[in-house]
Amino acid sequence: MNHVSRLQFLFELGEIQHDAPWYDYLAHGLGRADVPGLLALVADSSLQHADYDSHEVWVPNHAWRALGQIGCSQAVEPLLLLLEQTFVEDVWAVEELPLVMAMIGSDAIEPLARYLGNNSHSEEARMMVAESLKSVAEAMPASHEQVVAVLADYLAKPDKNQTELNGIVVCCLLDLKARDAIEPIRELYGSGAVDISYAGDLEDVEIALGYREGRATPQPRYGHAHGSLQRAVAPVTAPNVNLDEEIAHYFATYGGDSAIVTVSELDGFFAALGCSPAAIPPSQWLSAMWGGDECMPEWPSRDEANNFISAVMVTYNRVVQALNSDTYAPLFSEKNDNGKRTTVADEWCRGFMRGLDLWHTLSATDALFLKERLQPIHFFIRDAETTPMSAAAIAHQQAAIASSVRYMYQHWLSERGAMPVRAEPKIGRNDSCPCGSGKKFKKCCLH
Repeated sequence: MNHVSRLQFLFELGEIQHDAPWYDYLAHGLGRADVPGLLALVADSSLQHADYDSHEVWVPNHAWRALGQIGCSQAVEPLLLLLEQTFVEDVWAVEELPLVMAMIGSDAIEPLARYLGNNSHSEEARMMVAESLKSVAEAMPASHEQVVAVLADYLAKPDKNQTELNGIVVCCLLDLKARDAIEPIRELYGSGAVDISYAGDLEDVEIALGYREGRATPQPRYGHAHGSLQRAVAPVTAPNVNLDEEIAHYFATYGGDSAIVTVSELDGFFAALGCSPAAIPPSQWLSAMWGGDECMPEWPSRDEANNFISAVMVTYNRVVQALNSDTYAPLFSEKNDNGKRTTVADEWCRGFMRGLDLWHTLSATDALFLKERLQPIHFFIRDAETTPMSAAAIAHQQAAIASSVRYMYQHWLSERGAMPVRAEPKIGRNDSCPCGSGKKFKKCCLH
């Protein structure tokens, strides 16, 4: 059987399901001699951009999975060369390349270490490499000490301009229970060159590694350091009232089962509105927040309705301003599990999909672009519960959401124009409703 025909079966396998076991490619007799051909399929841009309903678009995925099963070290360097040009934009690759490296085993450690230590590579690519190193250690316990040493050595001389990478490396060390790495971790936090949205602040890390029992200071406001949605205390009905808590109160008080529940969900909802190819007026989204016209609350007073509309307009404006300035970062929620802080993207993703329901029909080209950009969001809607992943891998998927949203916003910018920042209205009973319906306020949102 010649080289081409040995790989032809990959074109017939089709779509991969997240929760399904990997196909047994070695049953077709693949071996080291097939590595060059498989690498060529992984790098083939015509396959990567094939029609999204075709079998061909899945061939690169099958090819890198086959490379993992073969476990040949000669595949490591070529795969690393593809990181920045191909893999960092592919949600499947972000998830699976660490698994492929783990299947190749200890032979992958040295090239991965060199890549991690090279400041010329992109932050996203180096984050995948850090995750790959951790995966090797988890798959091969005998390599645990070597991998921890590589990650700790990087932190001893970190790239201080790549704070998210530094956060991921700390997260990987926590997953590996690397107590001996505490000193370079402390030095890293002392330099301020770490994004605390991944592993928390130094006290969180020391608690996770068993160096302290509890916090000595209040928890900081977690979130990506570069993000523009770091929530500040903002007055709504009284000084020093937290705006997010005010909005959550309104949804809890007046919302039914179909209403938005949290400010994280609202943030995702507004991000989807901002990315829409066509502007979506408040007359549509004000009712959609509650689940439709029939679910709109009956406000007890004009002041109560005014306060709510002003509060959501402030939040809407924050999102729009961040999208316009290309600094948007999703406002994910957080949960505290036995003293350990965990970032949760599910609520934000549900909000984004709710906003997406208000978009108009897209062209085939735009629909394909949207499908590709929705992959990290779909993961938390559809796949997170069925696909076991480490904390570092989940954080990496969460980080991919921000770049996807920015790409979506920029993709349709010329068609839509920059989003307008809307005024925070105060309305009287006989004024027109700010939702844009054309009705009097007392006959619309106040009703």
